[in-house]
Amino acid sequence: MPTTLEVMLKGKRLRVQARSEIERAFWAPFAQGEAHVGWEDETLDFVAARAARGVVFVDIGAWIGPVSLLAASRGARVLALEPDPVARAALEENLALNGLRAEVIPAALHADGGGLTLFGGRRGLGGSMTSALGVHRGEPVHVPTVTVEEVADRAGEGAALMKVDIEGHEYALGPELARLRARLGGRPEGAALHLSLHPRLLTKKLRRSWTLFASRRAFEATRDLLACFGDAPVSVSGEGGGPLDEAALRERFARRGGVRNFAVEIGG
Repeated sequence: MPTTLEVMLKGKRLRVQARSEIERAFWAPFAQGEAHVGWEDETLDFVAARAARGVVFVDIGAWIGPVSLLAASRGARVLALEPDPVARAALEENLALNGLRAEVIPAALHADGGGLTLFGGRRGLGGSMTSALGVHRGEPVHVPTVTVEEVADRAGEGAALMKVDIEGHEYALGPELARLRARLGGRPEGAALHLSLHPRLLTKKLRRSWTLFASRRAFEATRDLLACFGDAPVSVSGEGGGPLDEAALRERFARRGGVRNFAVEIGG
């Protein structure tokens, strides 16, 4: 049975619809006040510090909408990409509950417009792990795709902000993400970008396909992806440290317990 909850997102009081146990579990900490839930909290911090009236926020992989809701509530114009039909329905419902507007695009960012097959995660479609990598091989869904040029044209000119969380598909889109960042923002250095990286997920994918040295291959893929952004400053989100150079990246992959997913902030 759907439940309407009142949540607090970085000082903004909003209402959301929890339509499943997965959604209830996600929203519950925010319903109890200002939540601290790891990388998701860091993403919200990044957007809260930058989203404002006159800024276009491009949310690639919007899921059920926590970050789009925050950006829209702070006055930003939101362009949200969410190809998962279950998650997108929740996103649209949550926006409507708060009288907030966003341009929701029912498509995935891809190198071309030929469409893409996604697979639900362990918790099915809508469960935040829908991915083109197919590690969990849940229910498949074929979705339309949009290109960098289409997204940039919809965003238009002026100040912009980007967030990307696409469950491993970022490894197939390094040049496209760099090109989109450069197209947005109305300034030579491009838009500030919060990029979630999924090397743990990629490592699992490589091991299941019997790829030798899977962890090293995932490191190389992560290094090559970040290299697409050229000289733009890169730091690990939420850690407040210096730039993420190759030595610091190697150290992340050498930590006890194996490689973990993490997020970086690029530019801005």
